[in-house]
Amino acid sequence: MSEISEYINGVVLLIGFTILYFTTKNLLPSYFSEKGKNLANKKDISELTSKVEEVKIEFAERLQHLKSKLDVKSQNELNFKNDTRQVVLSCHQKLDLLHQHLSDTFNQPSNYYNQTEITDRVEKTRLFAQDFARSHSIFDLYVEDDKLLDDFRKVRKSYIDLTNVVISGLVSLERNLEKRDLQDFKAEHDEIYEIYRKLSFESTSECHNSTADYRGRLRSYLRELYN
Repeated sequence: MSEISEYINGVVLLIGFTILYFTTKNLLPSYFSEKGKNLANKKDISELTSKVEEVKIEFAERLQHLKSKLDVKSQNELNFKNDTRQVVLSCHQKLDLLHQHLSDTFNQPSNYYNQTEITDRVEKTRLFAQDFARSHSIFDLYVEDDKLLDDFRKVRKSYIDLTNVVISGLVSLERNLEKRDLQDFKAEHDEIYEIYRKLSFESTSECHNSTADYRGRLRSYLRELYN
């Protein structure tokens, strides 16, 4: 804020001196052209002094008005930076939560024969995905860096794809549990589970690839918001 204030004061002083210069430049030639070579009497000096004072008052009023406008503009810019920083941090907190949940879902040992547990995981995955979707919609509105937005959309797509893979795999397991009375049920169920894990790992790899360069660009963008 100190740098912004110094900048504003510098602009204000420059404008002030400019106004005073042109005012004096216009008044004095006019004054001396009317009087010619005669010396200014006391009445003339009084009139000139009065005009100068009027100009000084007008200048001070304009100066104050301009400074107020600049102060408001700088404060608005600062507020926007703060809001943008909060939006960016919130969005990536949601992304990290989604990432952790997806990783836990297909990495941690679970009873994939338990329909209640599978259904619960499907619902939680949808909730984490919805939270991230809401936050990244706001992210798009605030962030003004086009390159960062392009990279972020790639990251977002990779996580949407991973989310779809996880939900699709879990739903397939959930539906297959309805066939538990069939003779080949266990072999088929285990096969669905292995396919689900394989696709999940492949999609996770895509997520890592998309975030490799993005994280560095994001850190640079956040540093700019803190300056």
